[in-house]
Amino acid sequence: MRHVLLNGNAYAVIGWNAQGQAESLIPYPPYAVNVQRTYAGDYIYQITDLNGKLHTYLQDEVLHLRHASNDGFMGRSPIAVCREAVGLGMAQQRHGASVMKNGLMAGGIVTSPEWFDQAKGQKAMQALERYQGAKNGVRHQFLKAEWITSS
Repeated sequence: MRHVLLNGNAYAVIGWNAQGQAESLIPYPPYAVNVQRTYAGDYIYQITDLNGKLHTYLQDEVLHLRHASNDGFMGRSPIAVCREAVGLGMAQQRHGASVMKNGLMAGGIVTSPEWFDQAKGQKAMQALERYQGAKNGVRHQFLKAEWITSS
């Protein structure tokens, strides 16, 4: 179970008795197992034992426990899944904080019949800075120009 929780996969070779019944399970660490899928969709397990010898097993000879999987073939480590979820949450928090701090919450587009030179452009940007951030997002915008709503 430890291998499933840490790596997403656990493997054990099934030992069979003379009557064809499962008699034992010999566990192997995930780093010692190479799983391949055939064209027919079957699995082939190549397992390296403690002596470094490679053994090949068919899917009926190996117990393969998988944690949640994206492809049904290999399990994903719950630690990796949680790490990705926490990373996504942190990225969303940074993005949201940036939008709330610096984002322009304009409800429309301001157009001008003439091209702004540098002085006029700076003046327009200074006027728009009053509306940056979530706390200013609901303020009415008054600018000298033609107003067109975005909705």
